[in-house]
Amino acid sequence: MTHLSPYIIPGLVPLVITPMDVIKTVCEHHNIKSQELFSKYRGRAVVIARMHAMWLMRTRLKLKVKVIGSFFQLHYSSVIHAVKTIDDLQTTYPEHKETIDRLARSLNRKGPAGRELVNQLVRGLGRREAV
Repeated sequence: MTHLSPYIIPGLVPLVITPMDVIKTVCEHHNIKSQELFSKYRGRAVVIARMHAMWLMRTRLKLKVKVIGSFFQLHYSSVIHAVKTIDDLQTTYPEHKETIDRLARSLNRKGPAGRELVNQLVRGLGRREAV
């Protein structure tokens, strides 16, 4: 697929995924409220969801661990531990890797402009150039 610069077409919003997009995606997937994700609750389901969010912010958004830690009001070492734990879980359990992949795919479809809209636009430009 051709990379489409948002600066070539006036009015096209760049595809930026924000930390709140990550939070919404993780909460929808795990069926929890965002308040639970930011709480100090340490139930297994909430902890795993929180770790998923931290891992996605670190690996997909390339945020620094201190920024992610301040976002969740946690020490940066907790973020480092979460990222390492999710990496270990992915290598140990294939079903956990599938969950992370599903979250990443669903996150890629989000964003202000929407990935599908841009894909249609690129296909449309390709047809016009051929004519």
